[in-house]
Amino acid sequence: MDLTKLSPKQLLEIDACTRCGDCLRICPVYTQKTEEGINPRGKIQAMKKFIRGQYGLWARIFGKKSLSESELEKFSEMVYRCTLCGECGTQCPVSIDSRNLWLAFKEVLVDQGHYPKQLKLMMGNILKDHNISGHDNDQRTDWLEAMEDFPADRYQKERADVVYFIK
Repeated sequence: MDLTKLSPKQLLEIDACTRCGDCLRICPVYTQKTEEGINPRGKIQAMKKFIRGQYGLWARIFGKKSLSESELEKFSEMVYRCTLCGECGTQCPVSIDSRNLWLAFKEVLVDQGHYPKQLKLMMGNILKDHNISGHDNDQRTDWLEAMEDFPADRYQKERADVVYFIK
Protein backbone atom coordinates (compact mmCIF):
# COMPACT_ATOMS: atom_id res chain seq x y z
CA MET A 1 0.00 0.00 0.00
CA ASP A 2 1.29 3.43 -0.94
CA LEU A 3 1.29 5.73 2.07
CA THR A 4 2.20 8.89 0.15
CA LYS A 5 -1.52 9.82 0.11
CA LEU A 6 -1.36 10.17 3.90
CA SER A 7 -0.10 13.49 5.20
CA PRO A 8 2.50 13.68 7.99
CA LYS A 9 -0.34 14.86 10.26
CA GLN A 10 -2.41 11.78 9.40
CA LEU A 11 0.54 9.47 10.05
CA LEU A 12 0.93 11.13 13.45
CA GLU A 13 -2.79 10.71 14.10
CA ILE A 14 -2.55 6.99 13.39
CA ASP A 15 0.26 6.74 15.91
CA ALA A 16 -1.56 8.99 18.40
CA CYS A 17 -4.59 6.74 18.78
CA THR A 18 -4.61 5.58 22.39
CA ARG A 19 -7.23 2.84 21.80
CA CYS A 20 -9.39 4.43 24.50
CA GLY A 21 -12.63 3.51 22.73
CA ASP A 22 -14.39 6.85 23.25
CA CYS A 23 -15.27 6.71 19.54
CA LEU A 24 -17.09 3.38 19.84
CA ARG A 25 -20.27 4.53 21.55
CA ILE A 26 -20.87 7.28 18.97
CA CYS A 27 -20.06 5.29 15.78
CA PRO A 28 -23.38 4.49 13.99
CA VAL A 29 -21.84 1.53 12.17
CA TYR A 30 -20.36 -0.01 15.30
CA THR A 31 -23.54 0.47 17.33
CA GLN A 32 -25.38 -1.65 14.74
CA LYS A 33 -22.72 -4.35 14.36
CA THR A 34 -20.25 -4.54 17.22
CA GLU A 35 -17.21 -5.91 15.39
CA GLU A 36 -13.83 -4.50 16.38
CA GLY A 37 -12.66 -4.16 12.78
CA ILE A 38 -15.41 -1.81 11.67
CA ASN A 39 -15.06 0.75 14.41
CA PRO A 40 -12.67 3.74 14.25
CA ARG A 41 -10.23 2.20 16.71
CA GLY A 42 -10.12 -1.04 14.72
CA LYS A 43 -9.43 0.75 11.43
CA ILE A 44 -6.61 2.78 12.94
CA GLN A 45 -5.07 -0.30 14.58
CA ALA A 46 -5.20 -2.20 11.26
CA MET A 47 -3.42 0.67 9.49
CA LYS A 48 -0.92 0.97 12.33
CA LYS A 49 -0.15 -2.77 12.04
CA PHE A 50 0.48 -2.38 8.31
CA ILE A 51 2.73 0.66 8.80
CA ARG A 52 4.76 -1.15 11.45
CA GLY A 53 5.06 -4.16 9.16
CA GLN A 54 6.49 -1.93 6.45
CA TYR A 55 8.50 0.63 8.39
CA GLY A 56 8.84 -0.50 12.02
CA LEU A 57 11.83 -1.95 13.82
CA TRP A 58 10.87 -5.57 13.08
CA ALA A 59 10.50 -4.69 9.39
CA ARG A 60 14.05 -3.34 9.39
CA ILE A 61 15.40 -6.44 11.10
CA PHE A 62 13.37 -9.20 9.44
CA GLY A 63 12.16 -7.50 6.26
CA LYS A 64 8.96 -5.77 5.26
CA LYS A 65 5.65 -7.56 5.64
CA SER A 66 3.09 -6.64 3.01
CA LEU A 67 -0.63 -7.18 3.36
CA SER A 68 -2.03 -10.19 1.55
CA GLU A 69 -4.90 -9.77 -0.91
CA SER A 70 -7.35 -11.10 1.68
CA GLU A 71 -6.02 -8.67 4.31
CA LEU A 72 -6.39 -5.79 1.84
CA GLU A 73 -9.95 -6.87 1.05
CA LYS A 74 -10.78 -7.09 4.75
CA PHE A 75 -9.29 -3.64 5.40
CA SER A 76 -11.20 -2.24 2.42
CA GLU A 77 -14.45 -3.65 3.80
CA MET A 78 -13.70 -2.09 7.20
CA VAL A 79 -13.01 1.32 5.69
CA TYR A 80 -15.95 1.36 3.27
CA ARG A 81 -18.51 0.48 5.96
CA CYS A 82 -17.88 3.92 7.46
CA THR A 83 -20.61 6.50 6.81
CA LEU A 84 -18.08 9.37 7.05
CA CYS A 85 -20.29 11.13 9.59
CA GLY A 86 -17.18 12.27 11.50
CA GLU A 87 -18.76 11.81 14.93
CA CYS A 88 -15.84 9.67 16.10
CA GLY A 89 -13.54 12.65 15.65
CA THR A 90 -15.73 14.80 17.88
CA GLN A 91 -15.30 12.29 20.72
CA CYS A 92 -11.57 11.67 20.27
CA PRO A 93 -9.54 12.89 23.28
CA VAL A 94 -6.44 13.34 21.10
CA SER A 95 -8.40 15.20 18.36
CA ILE A 96 -7.83 12.77 15.51
CA ASP A 97 -9.44 14.17 12.36
CA SER A 98 -10.95 10.78 11.64
CA ARG A 99 -13.22 11.78 8.76
CA ASN A 100 -10.28 13.02 6.69
CA LEU A 101 -8.27 9.99 7.77
CA TRP A 102 -10.99 7.63 6.47
CA LEU A 103 -11.11 9.58 3.20
CA ALA A 104 -7.33 9.21 2.86
CA PHE A 105 -7.61 5.47 3.59
CA LYS A 106 -10.23 5.21 0.85
CA GLU A 107 -7.98 7.06 -1.57
CA VAL A 108 -5.11 4.67 -0.81
CA LEU A 109 -7.42 1.68 -1.33
CA VAL A 110 -8.84 3.02 -4.60
CA ASP A 111 -5.30 3.45 -5.92
CA GLN A 112 -4.70 -0.22 -5.05
CA GLY A 113 -7.92 -1.26 -6.80
CA HIS A 114 -9.56 -2.34 -3.52
CA TYR A 115 -13.03 -0.88 -3.21
CA PRO A 116 -16.58 -2.26 -3.31
CA LYS A 117 -17.85 -3.79 -6.54
CA GLN A 118 -20.92 -1.53 -6.41
CA LEU A 119 -18.64 1.50 -6.47
CA LYS A 120 -16.83 0.10 -9.52
CA LEU A 121 -20.20 -0.35 -11.22
CA MET A 122 -21.29 3.22 -10.36
CA MET A 123 -17.98 4.66 -11.58
CA GLY A 124 -18.37 2.76 -14.85
CA ASN A 125 -21.92 4.08 -15.25
CA ILE A 126 -20.79 7.65 -14.60
CA LEU A 127 -18.05 7.38 -17.22
CA LYS A 128 -20.33 5.69 -19.77
CA ASP A 129 -23.77 7.21 -19.13
CA HIS A 130 -22.94 10.26 -16.97
CA ASN A 131 -25.15 9.01 -14.14
CA ILE A 132 -24.88 6.37 -11.42
CA SER A 133 -27.84 4.26 -12.51
CA GLY A 134 -26.81 3.58 -16.10
CA HIS A 135 -30.11 4.91 -17.48
CA ASP A 136 -30.46 7.00 -20.61
CA ASN A 137 -28.88 10.36 -19.85
CA ASP A 138 -31.25 12.28 -22.15
CA GLN A 139 -34.18 11.54 -19.84
CA ARG A 140 -32.48 12.40 -16.56
CA THR A 141 -34.16 15.80 -16.17
CA ASP A 142 -37.66 14.88 -17.38
CA TRP A 143 -38.94 15.04 -13.80
CA LEU A 144 -38.29 18.81 -13.84
CA GLU A 145 -41.28 19.35 -16.13
CA ALA A 146 -43.57 18.58 -13.18
CA MET A 147 -42.17 21.65 -11.39
CA GLU A 148 -44.07 24.92 -11.68
CA ASP A 149 -41.04 27.09 -12.47
CA PHE A 150 -38.02 25.30 -13.77
CA PRO A 151 -35.15 27.04 -15.54
CA ALA A 152 -34.77 26.91 -19.29
CA ASP A 153 -31.31 25.31 -18.99
CA ARG A 154 -32.88 22.49 -16.88
CA TYR A 155 -30.02 22.86 -14.38
CA GLN A 156 -27.61 21.38 -16.90
CA LYS A 157 -24.09 22.76 -16.69
CA GLU A 158 -20.84 21.84 -18.43
CA ARG A 159 -18.88 21.54 -15.16
CA ALA A 160 -19.78 21.24 -11.50
CA ASP A 161 -17.99 20.93 -8.18
CA VAL A 162 -20.82 18.84 -6.73
CA VAL A 163 -23.05 16.38 -8.55
CA TYR A 164 -26.42 15.37 -7.11
CA PHE A 165 -28.00 12.21 -8.51
CA ILE A 166 -31.74 11.61 -8.27
CA LYS A 167 -32.97 8.17 -9.01
